[in-house]
Amino acid sequence: MKTETPPVRWLALGSLGVVFGDIGTSPIYTVKQCIQAHPDAVHIGGAVSLVVWYLLAIVSLKYVYFLLRFDNHGEGGVFALLALAKTHIPKQRWLFYVLIGGAALLYGDGIITPAISVLSAVEGLAPPTINNMANPSAWANPWIAAVILAVLFSVQRFGTDKISKAFAPIMLTWFLAIAALALPAIFSNPAILYSLNPVTGIFFLGTHPGEAMTMMACVTLAITGAEALYADLGHFGRPAISAAWNFIVAPCLILNYLGQGAHALSTPGDVDNLFFSLAPVRFQFLLTLLSIAATVIASQALISGAFSLTRQAVNLGYCPRTTVKHTCAEREGQIYLPGINLLLAMGSIGLVLLFKKSDNLADAYGLAVTGTMATTTIAYAALSYAQTRRIPWIAGVLLIFDLSLFIPSSTKFLTGGYIPVGVGLIVAFVLIAWDHTRRAIRVHLAERVMPLEQFAEMTKGVHRVRNTAIVLTATPKIAPPSLLHWLKIGQVLHEQVIVLSLVVAPQPRVKEQDRLRVVEHDRNLFGVEADFGFMEEIDIAKLEPELRKIVNAPADRHLYYLLGRECLVFKTKWNLLAKTYRLLSGISRPIAEALHIPPGQVIEIGTAIRL
Repeated sequence: MKTETPPVRWLALGSLGVVFGDIGTSPIYTVKQCIQAHPDAVHIGGAVSLVVWYLLAIVSLKYVYFLLRFDNHGEGGVFALLALAKTHIPKQRWLFYVLIGGAALLYGDGIITPAISVLSAVEGLAPPTINNMANPSAWANPWIAAVILAVLFSVQRFGTDKISKAFAPIMLTWFLAIAALALPAIFSNPAILYSLNPVTGIFFLGTHPGEAMTMMACVTLAITGAEALYADLGHFGRPAISAAWNFIVAPCLILNYLGQGAHALSTPGDVDNLFFSLAPVRFQFLLTLLSIAATVIASQALISGAFSLTRQAVNLGYCPRTTVKHTCAEREGQIYLPGINLLLAMGSIGLVLLFKKSDNLADAYGLAVTGTMATTTIAYAALSYAQTRRIPWIAGVLLIFDLSLFIPSSTKFLTGGYIPVGVGLIVAFVLIAWDHTRRAIRVHLAERVMPLEQFAEMTKGVHRVRNTAIVLTATPKIAPPSLLHWLKIGQVLHEQVIVLSLVVAPQPRVKEQDRLRVVEHDRNLFGVEADFGFMEEIDIAKLEPELRKIVNAPADRHLYYLLGRECLVFKTKWNLLAKTYRLLSGISRPIAEALHIPPGQVIEIGTAIRL
């Protein structure tokens, strides 16, 4: 038991720089947003109480206690749940659409988080308002934030392996600093400790029903980033994430929120720059620099998460192929997607320059976060019922908490919430169009294929040429149309034919010894299924040595890959899903490049398909 303690401690420390960056920087703007319009004792006490107890209910109860135990072979996140759904309840298409919606909203979150985090930290240099008066020296804030974001996105191509080693110490310093800054304020005004009673928050909501929606929408800002606990489960494991939250992150966050409330009670005039006012004037510049470093780290975690999310979507067949570059030879998860990075950069920098103040961006923030949280709870309930045939009662309680934040956040739609919803709708449409059209193509091609056993019998007398062909097919044990077209046109076959099916397994990774499953139909025809986890990159070049062993191909013999290419012909001009698929497939990464097939060994055979 003693030998296991040090690794968990180090993993818990490492999780500070990846998992908790977003939620750890929420104190910069959360309490200020809650009480800015009414900095009186009732609003301050109610806001702090709601923030503290929603942190405990959403993060501690839902994510740390329940969802971290509900994993897919050690992996978490929306697409891990989607892979579980495909395994346990594949016919429940409604759950597919729910999870696609949650995944799509995460991309909206990925655009907004870097923008609001960095901009709010930069505003420590020059608050936009002082005593409700515009600060003329704050005009440079959005431009400084835009430059920081531009640098952050531009260095993504070099990888974050070396930089990430400094993330954990910086975030540990951050958490300890925000807790230490809060203590003097709490000691000077201990009345704020009444906010630890949940009745304080409930009383506020009951006595101020007209302001409840606005307050709850602002409270949402405190739990942004909670989804990262679940999404990064595979990187650190439940014990490390739980330990980091329970012993470092949660205590420090709660202390800081209490400290801000105590300071606001004593000095209501500092509410415009509440977080930075906790520090003495001579230390405020250092706190601003530390906050900028912390928000950059939080943004980095969201950017890396978008990269991983996209690769999972591609592997599961819900997204077009895109260029993936590995930035670290030792760590498979260190990847860089140039296309996604460019879109995130344009979105984040554009939001900073458009909204100019973090207060304006706050309205756009909560809707994406709470929407994803609600979809996660619904999926948890459905999958739990599918596995145990019992309805988890706790899911109803958790969904009430989620909806109590989602509904107020939806009232901010016209003042900024339309941004993540718009991004989410675009992403969801792309995912649905790609999945729907791929399934329609598979149904269409199923009418033009035959079982491999029948193909082996039919081709016994066909002339063979001295080479080996590897034919890719989406359906195991089936001779694909590309192979049938090749035979029909050339009236000849390669001496040996491997019909290769690439299967994305519901688990994140597959052991090398379990990778291939081989069925020999005769000495010239082999059916091979290659399993890859949804977190892995499919690389056929790495399979070549094993494929050569199957057919005993000598080293000087070339392996040729027969790939099918669909040419879509539309029955109606209103087939928007199929047209979107054709547009995306035309600009997506070529399949030979995406699968790492050696150049010069590819033969593509087109097939016209009417949809």
